[in-house]
Amino acid sequence: DAREEKRYLSSQRELGAEVQELESLIRDKETLMDELTKQGEVFNSMRESYEMRVQQLQEAVEHATELKEKTYVEMQTETGASKRKAQLEGRLRELTRQLVDLKRRQAEARRLLRVKEQQE
Repeated sequence: DAREEKRYLSSQRELGAEVQELESLIRDKETLMDELTKQGEVFNSMRESYEMRVQQLQEAVEHATELKEKTYVEMQTETGASKRKAQLEGRLRELTRQLVDLKRRQAEARRLLRVKEQQE
């Protein structure tokens, strides 16, 4: 009887230790889940921000392209070496520069979005 009691108490201690270990693992997992959930929310917020920025840049590219085309057409209708034609040529160069810059920024924003998505 004393031997069985000893075995029983030993078994209870082992079970208690296992329960404590499992409870600790569960707490760790819950903490990790909370952190992952928060990171997921932050990522989604950032992704939405990047997507909005990419869309804004796309609209800016379209607008600059449209202005460039209009300026080019207007420049073609000017004759000779008029002051207006020189202004239009300058404007066309500036729009071309802006367009290149916008496309570069748009490509960078898309690249950052892909990197963030891969990190998730």
